[in-house]
Order: sequence, then structure tokens, then C-alpha cells
Amino acid sequence: MSSITIGVIGNYFGHLSSAENVHESEIPSGIFIIDQNASSLTNGDATHYPERGSKVDIEPEFVIRYTIEYTDNKVSKLIPLQLTVGNDVTIRSLEGATKISSRKSWGQASKGIHPTWWSINQIDNLNNLSLVSYIERDGEAHLTTQPLRIEEMKLFGQALDTWMVEAINGQQEHGMFDEILPTLAAQGYPEELILYTGAPNYTTWGTENFLQPGDSMHIIGYKTDNFSDEQIDNLFKENKLVGLTNVLYLKQQMVEPALVD
Repeated sequence: MSSITIGVIGNYFGHLSSAENVHESEIPSGIFIIDQNASSLTNGDATHYPERGSKVDIEPEFVIRYTIEYTDNKVSKLIPLQLTVGNDVTIRSLEGATKISSRKSWGQASKGIHPTWWSINQIDNLNNLSLVSYIERDGEAHLTTQPLRIEEMKLFGQALDTWMVEAINGQQEHGMFDEILPTLAAQGYPEELILYTGAPNYTTWGTENFLQPGDSMHIIGYKTDNFSDEQIDNLFKENKLVGLTNVLYLKQQMVEPALVD
């Protein structure tokens, strides 16, 4: 099945103004194409540090897989099928970059994604989801993003599905944004969309520190009707997250570009 990967910009209150220093509105600012052929995505043990740029951030996000329906060469419907977690690694500072897409994807194995997907239909309540992230450096783990609260996202569930159709069809090239429809046409109108839905706010440590080669990144998605934030934190510290039902645990190491095959 042909696929395209897209990310949402500014879908968590406070993240965009803090991380990108731009004004926020009540809805996401826009969308961007991560990669037209999905080579950026990896669920392996390593992700690829960029060859250029600085101030590289972890961005833990829920990721949704959709089927795309078209009418008259526009998207008419997005049907959500599955959900997982991913890492929308972002370069904050890249000389000459005018589009956010160039700071969001820079080649093979530059984006993390968990290999296990949960069926949307089998999730009782999308509001009962959370995720949290840690960066492990020199043997010490640091809480990097606060536990996500779905109610603090601007759009999720059906509201996000509806808005995405409008954004894909209507976004024009301006400022840091690209027009999306020409890429869909050039790719033969992909049947599948992989959507990175937006990252939560950073802790003080996460704000003051950026990723370095050698860091281990830990992203944990979980159902809050099965686990509390404190339980997840304790399970992480005790190294007991692997294989748990109702938990998606993505662990990857940031490696130098030359070390990525």
C-alpha cells in the first residue's frame, strides 16, 4: 500500500510557543510532510542524528494510521485505523532552512516509530491515553517531556480527522509551510497516511538540554485507565516496561550519521 507521512504543527497548548517561539492559536498552525516514501521512519534500535543543524529535540507523539479516500483529486475522508507512538525528532536551528519540513526530516532513519499498533476500534476512550519521555545520558535518565494529557491537545480524535482533511486540501505555500496536494498528486495519491499528531511540553531539563549522539531516548505510551503516571515512572526506573499489555515502549539510541547504514 502506498503511504505518506505527515506531521501536525502546534497541536499541544504551550509547545509551539515554547519550542519554536512563535504565536499559537486555538487550532494547530499547519501540517508538514515528513517523507514521501517512509524511509525516514525506523523502529530499529537507532535513529539518525542530522549531519547539519543544531539544537535537536526529542518529540514524543501519538501516531495514527489512516486510510485516505479521494474525490476529484482532493482528500474527501480520512478513516483512522490504528495508533502507536513515535519520535518526531526536530532540528530547531538549521541555517538556510525556510520550511519546517526541512528541519523535521533529513534522511533515512531520522524518525522513530513503534512497531506495534493498537486498533482504534479497540481503544475504549481516546482521552484515556498518555505518553511520557526520558533521555538517558551518561547512565542517568532525565524526564524530558511531561506526561501528555489528551485534553491539553488542541485537536484529537474525530476533530483532528476532520481538520486534517481541511488542512491537506487547503494549506498553501507560505512562510514555513508547504502546499500538500501537489505532493499527493506526484505520489499517485497514496492510500495510507501516517500522522504524527503533536508533542507535549518539555520539562525544565528538556527545555535546557538537546539531544546528543549517544543519548538513549525512551518514549512510553500507555492507557491511563490501566496505569497511573507514577506507576509508569516506577516501571521505567525498574526496567519493567518491556512486554506489558496496554503499554507501548519505544527505546532508541541517537547515533552519529556515519554509523547509520
